[in-house]
Amino acid sequence: MRQASSAEVDVVGSSRFNSNIHGLRGLAALMVFGCHVSAGAYEAGFYPDTWPTLFAWMLNAGRYGVDVFFLISGYLITETLVRKHHIKRFLLDRAIRLYPAFIGVLLPLIAMGIATQARIFGETEPASWPFHILSSLLFLPGVFPLPAILGVAWSLSFEAAFYLTAASAFALGRAHRRALAGGIVLIVSIVLLPQYPGIVCFHAGVLVYLYRSQLQRALRLLRSPMLMLLGFLVLRDVIARSAVPGELLLSPLMSVLLALLFISALAFFSALVEGAGALSALMRCAPMQFMGTISYSFYLWHTPVMYLTKRWVHASIVPAYGEAAGTLAFAAISLPPAILISYLSYRVLEAGAGRVLHRRLSTNAGRQPAAGAVS
Repeated sequence: MRQASSAEVDVVGSSRFNSNIHGLRGLAALMVFGCHVSAGAYEAGFYPDTWPTLFAWMLNAGRYGVDVFFLISGYLITETLVRKHHIKRFLLDRAIRLYPAFIGVLLPLIAMGIATQARIFGETEPASWPFHILSSLLFLPGVFPLPAILGVAWSLSFEAAFYLTAASAFALGRAHRRALAGGIVLIVSIVLLPQYPGIVCFHAGVLVYLYRSQLQRALRLLRSPMLMLLGFLVLRDVIARSAVPGELLLSPLMSVLLALLFISALAFFSALVEGAGALSALMRCAPMQFMGTISYSFYLWHTPVMYLTKRWVHASIVPAYGEAAGTLAFAAISLPPAILISYLSYRVLEAGAGRVLHRRLSTNAGRQPAAGAVS
């Protein structure tokens, strides 16, 4: 199973800041965390088989928080390109936004792996590590079948592909080569879709930005984000269980399922962007806004933290109190330090180092970059 993740930028405090979207990052981050609680407990052998099926399904469905992040990415990438009309600036901003926090996680993992002579890249030999370190820094594992230092970083490879595809399409469209722009988007989609069906969410996010008013009118009968999210998760899970690698585009049933998934993603996200329903109100509460702010660092750091806490829980809690208590303790003990480290990473690396890099590299020296959260 792919590990879940996140990635894309919004500007906190800007006139275009949408608290519903920002809080959705927090929800997606917690969904990913829940998925890794169940996956980590299962891999360690202490996940309880007696838990209710619905509860177990909800935890496992947290993996599709990645797709929610892709929805947000499609929306915000499009918004940024349309608003700024500056492709080089867009790509520079994305690099500055992603790299400080990512390198802040990557370097300790590399140092620890080398110091302990651990096989930090699976079964690869130490002589090949420099190549794999470089591939991780270029966000290649994920789209390409390469081992990664940080397992959850696979989705950053798709995010990088989104950035480059969107920037290329925007440049060609501005040069009145819209057919070529559309062709590039189509080719990239055909190549990536069999690898990860959730990329349709990126396209849904783009459409929600470009046709927000029209979609809200067309989907006015589907204005319950909570119900639409539930329907989306059910469809996404059916697709994940039914998909055959390499045959995704050839199956009529899969095509129908993907079309329904796309519609449910449109309905869910357009309603949430509008602020409809109780789920949107929940997204605007302070805890979800905070989680939205630290969501990128949280995505990067929560699995290394969970790797350490899982070992202690397995050795100390499970033998004395059982599997169910061990799994709950695994979640409860992992979450606070993951949040604390993520907050420090956000303040020091995302906000602090990012601001310094912007000042030094920005062609517009007077621009003050704000610290958003990557989703």
